[in-house]
Amino acid sequence: IPTSLMEEAGIELLALSTDRILWEARSAFLDDNPEAAKNLIPLDREVNRRFNNAFDVIISQQERYPEYASGLSYLTIVVKSLERLSDHLMNIAESVVFRVSGIDIRHQ
Repeated sequence: IPTSLMEEAGIELLALSTDRILWEARSAFLDDNPEAAKNLIPLDREVNRRFNNAFDVIISQQERYPEYASGLSYLTIVVKSLERLSDHLMNIAESVVFRVSGIDIRHQ
């Protein structure tokens, strides 16, 4: 798959955003910091936005470049895995908020 196709999908930016959530959720957990955990909500929205964009671009590229369809199919798995990782990290952050403050911020 040409690098330009991966750049257009923004996969690296999606990975960097997920990585940021990983380290900040880790810190919120280790420090019992519900405010830091709540601050991850906009980052999670960013990951979701980046995932939706990447997914749309990958699907359109499969139509445009059928010769790369197999590799692009694997990229859909990669971007979905990054999005799911972000979701799991947000579950940890939400648990920190609930454990420390007793406030349930899920599904808001």
